[in-house]
Amino acid sequence: YVEDLRQRGRSDKHCREVAKVLGDAQAAGICDLKAVGVKQVARRWLGLTRNTGRRTQGRELAAATINKRLVILRGAVRWAVGEDLLPRDPLAGMRGGTDKSKGKLREAFAPDELRLMVSDEHAADPWGLPASVLAYTGMRLGEVAACRWSWFDWQGGCIHVRQEDDFSPKRHQERRIPIQAELANLLRPLAGVGDALLAPWRADMADTIRSRGFS
Repeated sequence: YVEDLRQRGRSDKHCREVAKVLGDAQAAGICDLKAVGVKQVARRWLGLTRNTGRRTQGRELAAATINKRLVILRGAVRWAVGEDLLPRDPLAGMRGGTDKSKGKLREAFAPDELRLMVSDEHAADPWGLPASVLAYTGMRLGEVAACRWSWFDWQGGCIHVRQEDDFSPKRHQERRIPIQAELANLLRPLAGVGDALLAPWRADMADTIRSRGFS
């Protein structure tokens, strides 16, 4: 299954993660997927009770981690079914954990705070431009770090996040992001100065911001 992922172009990081999760599952006793009770073994491994999908006592895995492992495990099982290595999906109907924080709004900047961040007062700050793009577009750090002027469609009013030789969007899916008028007015005078929007410091921008506690 992991080799098939590599052949389909998935990253080495993703393949290593999948291999680790499947190795952990095997070490927990999920070996013979044709065996009776394999679903119960998988639930115990993930720390889930049989009926409710809630975590059992003593487990410290977050619901997001449980669900991520379940997605990987079910992906491998479905691949095996598709390759006729299994007659059916033994994990069919299995649910993951419940995230208690789901539905709660994350803390966000107030409009006045955002305006202060992108004001002329901070125009000379080397982090002013990336902060403005992040605030106005909601783009991911990696997208802003890799952003090119060629991604900008001024007439269409959007940024087209594209696959590049040195950059791949999340899940390899290109997307379009609207450009607000204020951001367009800020960026238009800078357009065409090289291809990279944030040159020359874009290569380490994402790592630097993450090191300061942002994600």
